[in-house]
Amino acid sequence: MKDIRSKNKKICAFAFFNILLIYLTISDNSAKNRSLPKCTPFYINQTHDNCSQFVIDFEMVCGLSSLFVILLKQQTKMKKSLIFWGIFAFLIIALGYSGCNSFNNMSVKDENVTKTWQEVENQYQRRMDLIPNLVNTVQGYADFEKSTITAVIEARAKATSITVDPSKLDAASLQKFQESQGALSGALSRLLVVAEQYPNLKANENFIRLQDQLEGTENRITFGRTQFNEAAQDYNTYIRTFPRNMWAGMFSFEKRAYFESDKGAEKAPTVKFDTK
Repeated sequence: MKDIRSKNKKICAFAFFNILLIYLTISDNSAKNRSLPKCTPFYINQTHDNCSQFVIDFEMVCGLSSLFVILLKQQTKMKKSLIFWGIFAFLIIALGYSGCNSFNNMSVKDENVTKTWQEVENQYQRRMDLIPNLVNTVQGYADFEKSTITAVIEARAKATSITVDPSKLDAASLQKFQESQGALSGALSRLLVVAEQYPNLKANENFIRLQDQLEGTENRITFGRTQFNEAAQDYNTYIRTFPRNMWAGMFSFEKRAYFESDKGAEKAPTVKFDTK
């Protein structure tokens, strides 16, 4: 009898130890960069979020299962109703933990997608803010092609009119946004190509400064789009993995769209010129 009690105490200690480790892990680490304590009995040396999540889920199952085993071993001393409610409580706790943990992580990843999208929008807006000064500089040359300037002005107006709600980043809205920005990039590229035919314009200090600012902005746009795609991919992979796909449907977490490579352009437009 003493051996059985001693064994049960060890199982209880094991269960509560695992649950305590889970609490410390979740409270001490962010959802994005979580690192598990190496003293965990079932520690897996992985840094990827999915692997870390697997270890936490496994620890919870071990802890709750240990308590469940004790209930079964003590069934001869308990009423059947108490065993039933114990099993019911076990299932409720397991489901509640899985739902709450999945919801919190999905919310964090969803906010990260929104944050990276806002950075992309900021860089596109910065480019549009540079265009009026560029147009004014070019217009100072009377013989400059008017159709090229008009195309830039119209493309900018169209791009400015199209906005995307971060909470509704579906494929259709993102494609519409990308097409308008792509048309503006094309118009800008044509304007800058034509500008090469005007040595005096190329030597203009204001034009040179604007050209450098545009080049830097295009690079930041490319970087921002890459960051956004990575965040969206991480979020989409997370919500499509079982059992999180069930919670995602219940809590209305939907798949986010990606930026696609512009047709005929695998890199940002080149806007640097030889000013010699």
